[in-house]
This record gives sequence, structure tokens and C-alpha cells, in this order.
Amino acid sequence: MSNDVADTSPEEKPCIECAKLIPRRATLCTFCKSAQVGTPCKTCQERIRYGSKRCNVCESYQDWRRHFSVSQAALALLIALFAVIANLFTAGSYLAGRESNTTFKVSSNDSKFLYLKVWNTGQKPSTLTGFRLKFSDHLPIENATLDLAADDAVIVPGNPIKIAVTVKELALTLLKVGGKERHGKPEVKALIDKQDQGPIMLTLEVDVEESGHLWNPTSRPFVATRKDTFSADRISKFILGRIPDYDAK
Repeated sequence: MSNDVADTSPEEKPCIECAKLIPRRATLCTFCKSAQVGTPCKTCQERIRYGSKRCNVCESYQDWRRHFSVSQAALALLIALFAVIANLFTAGSYLAGRESNTTFKVSSNDSKFLYLKVWNTGQKPSTLTGFRLKFSDHLPIENATLDLAADDAVIVPGNPIKIAVTVKELALTLLKVGGKERHGKPEVKALIDKQDQGPIMLTLEVDVEESGHLWNPTSRPFVATRKDTFSADRISKFILGRIPDYDAK
């Protein structure tokens, strides 16, 4: 059967077998002598031969493909739209990657310092501007503001770097509100070592001055707070080393 279908007039139709134009009311093709009997097209209702997968009149498919009969122009427009969206996403990712993106983890400790592993996956430097060590209610220690051990807090893109932070001393909380007696260092050590109900969790917050991002409406650069949560026993050397050696008085 030919796939070439000529333009039809109201008085003509394509033969259901050879697709050549014949009178619309003809019951027999004048070319291939095929009887014009069959099944109605699911789209235009014209007769098509039994088992035909495509109508010779409206050219629509008769199987599942007829539900996806998108014109070539619409299909091209849809493809172009997806291409624009993909390009915008790629451009946004590229521009975002050109800014700074800083992350950190507490890596180790000793009696004087907490050591942080810090890395910047962007393409511009960032700056560390603040450090806060927060204790849970399970330890009688007040939250502390830490300082850099060195002056350089700029994090350049590339490989992770090691940063040291410290505090002169960690203050123990009072035994009673308004009193003078404080909890003791041995008590803190016992609580860290005991862990009957699981590890005691702490959080270190680091303020990072990041370079501005494309979708950030605030002024650039902006400050973001990054956090790392870990168990107290991981930094027990630092905690006990920063608690003064005085009795609970």
C-alpha cells in the first residue's frame, strides 16, 4: 500500500488499499479493484481496511500512537522549550559554582585546640567570621565563643585545609541559680565517660562570609551559618583541657 496521499476534495477519498483517489461513494477501487469495506477510522470515521495501522484519509495511527499525535511544529516547540530549560539550569549551576561554597567538620582535638577540616567547593574565597561551641543540658558547661588560633580565616577554593580554634577557658555552670559554687571538672569527665543513655551531643557553629549567589536577593557577600554535630567524647581532651583546675567552690 502506498503511503503517498493526495489532497482530497469533498467528492473523493483515498482507496483503503492503494491510497489513490476514488469517488467518495465508490465501493470498488477503479485502480486496484479492492472492495472499499473495512472498519471505521478511530479518528475521522472513514473506512480503512481491516488490520490497518494508519488511516489513508487523516493519516492518524490506529494503535496507542494516536494518543500521542503531536504535530511536527508542536513537537519542535516542545523540544526547544526543554532545551531552553536545560540551558538555564546549566547556566545557573555554572554561575552558582563560580561563587564560594564552604563546609567544615571537626576533625581532631588536643588540650588546647579544636581542629577543623574546612573546604570550599566554589570558585571564590570565603571568610570564617565566628565560632560557637554549644553544649547540651547533659553537661554543666556554658556555651562558648571560640577564636581562631591564627589570624588567617580566608578559605580559598581547592583542597581542604586545617583550621585551629580555641578558648581561654570553658566556664562551668553554677550549682544553684544566684549561688557561687560551680560544678567540678571531675564531674564533667565522669559524665562524658559514662554515656549510660548514649553519647552527649554537642554542636559547633561557624559563621561563613560567602560570596554572593545568583538567586540570593540580599547584599553580597552574605553570612551563612554552617554546623557540625558530634559526641562530647570526640573532643574530651579539649573540654577537660579548657576547664580550669579548681575545686567546686
